[in-house]
Amino acid sequence: MPTIAIRKPLLDKHLGRVYCTFPSSLAHIFEIIITCQSTEKEFDELCFDYGLELDEVTSEKATLEKERGHAATSDEPCDFEVYKIEVPANRYDLVCVEGLTRALHNYASFIDLQDKLHQNICRKRTLVAIGTHDLNTISGPFKYTADYPKNIRFIPLNQNKEFTAAELMEFYSADSHLKPYLPIIRDKERYPVIYDANGVAIIVLDTVVVMFSQYSRERFTIEPVEVVYEKDNRKEALKSRELMVRVSEINTKIGFQLDSETMAELLGRMSLEANVITENTLKVTIPPSRHDILHECDIAEDVGVAYGYNKLVRRLPESNTVAKAFPLNKLSDLLRGEVAATGWTEALNFALCSREDISTRLRDEKALENAVHISNPKTQEFQVARSSLLPGLMKTLLSNHVGARNERRLAAVFYNKTAGFEIIHGFLDRVMRLLDINPSKNGDGYYIRSCDNPTFFPGRCASIVGPRNSVLGVLAMLSDCLLIIAIALCTALAGEGLTYLLVYRSEQYKRLKSEMERKTKRLEKKKQEVGDAATNRDMSMFKMKSMFAIGLAFTALLSTFNSIFDGRVVARLPFVPIGFLQGLSHRNLNLQKALGFAPSRAMNRQQGSWAPTQQQQFNYFR
Repeated sequence: MPTIAIRKPLLDKHLGRVYCTFPSSLAHIFEIIITCQSTEKEFDELCFDYGLELDEVTSEKATLEKERGHAATSDEPCDFEVYKIEVPANRYDLVCVEGLTRALHNYASFIDLQDKLHQNICRKRTLVAIGTHDLNTISGPFKYTADYPKNIRFIPLNQNKEFTAAELMEFYSADSHLKPYLPIIRDKERYPVIYDANGVAIIVLDTVVVMFSQYSRERFTIEPVEVVYEKDNRKEALKSRELMVRVSEINTKIGFQLDSETMAELLGRMSLEANVITENTLKVTIPPSRHDILHECDIAEDVGVAYGYNKLVRRLPESNTVAKAFPLNKLSDLLRGEVAATGWTEALNFALCSREDISTRLRDEKALENAVHISNPKTQEFQVARSSLLPGLMKTLLSNHVGARNERRLAAVFYNKTAGFEIIHGFLDRVMRLLDINPSKNGDGYYIRSCDNPTFFPGRCASIVGPRNSVLGVLAMLSDCLLIIAIALCTALAGEGLTYLLVYRSEQYKRLKSEMERKTKRLEKKKQEVGDAATNRDMSMFKMKSMFAIGLAFTALLSTFNSIFDGRVVARLPFVPIGFLQGLSHRNLNLQKALGFAPSRAMNRQQGSWAPTQQQQFNYFR
């Protein structure tokens, strides 16, 4: 359906009402109360009652930005609010501002009407073409005829050079606006040209005259023009037509029960003059702008629009029927379900396709002979009706490049207090041996190559390189920085707990503390240095004994950790400690081994196998 754009001030001026959308800002509330008499929703309902549809409410700047693809500049036209309204295709008298509001504002609206008539009733200029000329620069009489292209010579619009019709075809072949219309007459022997009378398309001419004659002294009138046709007959322009309709027939068609007076009043609202002849007969005068009215059914449609289809009362049909599916549809539904149950996927494709899809791509050039062709296709993908389902399925496969595939992978994890890199390495060798893949770096086997991966522990990661230097997998040890933090935290908590239990809660410490407090007070009074020195000596001895006890406890704790991890480095600190502390740590470890707290690796190997026992090891395989 055609869509027309109307400036809001023009619409408000003609209708005598101000339609507006309430803004979100509270600063305009007072202005809205004064000026706004109706809302946008009411205008939408008004359009719906007359068979129109409000498409959207936008602005001129927004439309320009959408067409150009960039923001409008400051010198653009004013940002007026624009109502875009969809009108029926047969109501070409409403495809401009004047047809709806009877208020001419600028020349652009006339051009808009001309373009809409070209696209609709003129069938994209294949039937009729309208031109606007300045009568001050040309003189009559005008003659419309056909002539050979070489005999037609004139200066086109916005040009300074004279062209022939053939040269003009080549000149406008690069024009994006006129290029689609050149094939209409390009291959014709003669081209139409205006030399005399301009009365070719009386329907389009009447519509243009009626819309813009209201700005003459007498509306709906124009200076008389004598139009001479090939057969020397004459026709009076701007002549109204009369049609006799039956009230009962219209009520039957639309389902209302209206009398003749009410029906005549409703037709008046639709710009149709109706006079009551009898109770069942109306004489309707059709204006020259309503060439869409051809039959009594068109009058019934206008009556229904004016009365309102929402007022139509729902009622049951007089005949009773039993709903039943067509056998073909029922069979198709059953077959569709069974095919889907077997694992096949249903594809819903378009009924239209390109000419190449059914001919060249299927290697069947004769398929175009029996195909149904679209006379005016919008795109090259929808030129003919499909004669086979195969082109649609092939297009579906062409667009189904998702790049995904299913892979079967193997992963294994080993967890134990004495877990080592060699455990998982042995598992890899066993799997490769079962697959008959031998260790080799010649390109026909596999080998291990060191790599770096942030997921795993630094220096404990290797890639599994297979045939043709392809990476098959990774051997690595998971990073255990959290284990270091947990050990340090547990050690600190254990030290504080032992100090509290062994020192601060002992009776000797409490007794010495109270004695120290008493002697301190006594020394303050007597200032006896001997008693003070003795007390300090006792406290020093107690502190030394306490620190020795705490040292033994820490030594036992470290020995326990050393026996658990077999003297190996199980984790790496996230920072580099001071060299002195590193040396102290190594000396402490050697001291533990010398004292017998930490057994060596050789002793562990002599006592048992390097592999963990069944009770100690935990294997996880997936």
